[in-house]
Amino acid sequence: ILDLLGVIDPENVIVVHTKGAVRQILSLIRTLFQVRKLRVDATVDMEFFSRASALLAFLSRARVRVGLHRFTGEGPYRGDLLTHRLQYNPYLHAAMQYWLLVEAVWSDPGQRPMMKISPPRFDGAPPRLNPSTSQVLEVRAILNRLAGRQIQGRLILLNPPASDLLPLRKWPTDRFIELGKRLLAEENLCLAITGAPSERDAAQAVADAISTTRCLNLAGQTTLTQLMVLYTMADVLITNDSGPGHFSSMTSLPTIVLFGPETPALYGPLGPNTHVIWRNLACSPCVNVLNHRFSPCNDNVCMQRISVDEVLAKALELLRANAKTGDERGKAPAMFSIPLPVSEDSDPLTMSENLEERVRESFKTTDHQP
Repeated sequence: ILDLLGVIDPENVIVVHTKGAVRQILSLIRTLFQVRKLRVDATVDMEFFSRASALLAFLSRARVRVGLHRFTGEGPYRGDLLTHRLQYNPYLHAAMQYWLLVEAVWSDPGQRPMMKISPPRFDGAPPRLNPSTSQVLEVRAILNRLAGRQIQGRLILLNPPASDLLPLRKWPTDRFIELGKRLLAEENLCLAITGAPSERDAAQAVADAISTTRCLNLAGQTTLTQLMVLYTMADVLITNDSGPGHFSSMTSLPTIVLFGPETPALYGPLGPNTHVIWRNLACSPCVNVLNHRFSPCNDNVCMQRISVDEVLAKALELLRANAKTGDERGKAPAMFSIPLPVSEDSDPLTMSENLEERVRESFKTTDHQP
């Protein structure tokens, strides 16, 4: 995602190879030499409780090492590997937790725990993807090839959960099938099933069950970049709680996200175009960081109580409210700049100070230049 947005220069990305134990160890050693040669001043460990990344931060010899610490709570022991220690707060949205980790680089490490400031507010939406005309034409060609014809009319994307990574998050497959059939009966549109290459067969089974030439199987047929471009061309996305709900928030695509064993209060996609359906049962969320995402649940009632009628009604509402003509679909949204979050009692000038200037200021206390 950072590559797609052009946030970090390619030459500033250091890759650790993870295929094969010997190759991974050699790659880690090479990475540490690269980091030490660069004389990195600060590391920000964005793993919630993994100890491997904290160890790498320590071995980098960075002067400032920010990350989460368990203190008196649950979680793996990390010792004194970090210099700036934040306490994991299960009541803060994950994006807010990450923002605090970055902001802690310039804060007093003597605070125990960090950060002793009011939580920030997140206004606006994530940065927007700006695809080129050639990228849009490329994705249109994929759609036309799979359909065997020129795709016309509106396009709805279904992302049924075929992976067993977190089976509790699955909305029953038969409901996705029923939803697809009823959408096609209600509107003159095209459906596309999305998913990873490993989900291709399962996605094809869903497409076959819907049983129409107006339903395409796109699982494994696109790169991540092409999938993101597809989101700028579609009219509605319906997905379980997974990556696509977050990726689509970088476009103007209206998205319905079905939550169950996790909570949107912590992991809900940001932005105004996301619409969450969640039953909020007394036992939910049962999957979280502190239990290592291992839930004792043997019956995901939280997902089963989401009805096809409810999802269909929301999808039709969004479809009719956000109708696009064929000429409008595929146009890139304007590049959007997200403001730095500001709390009610903070100084806006201090909090919104240009990041580059703050980094340059920090280098004045070192013996080398940025």
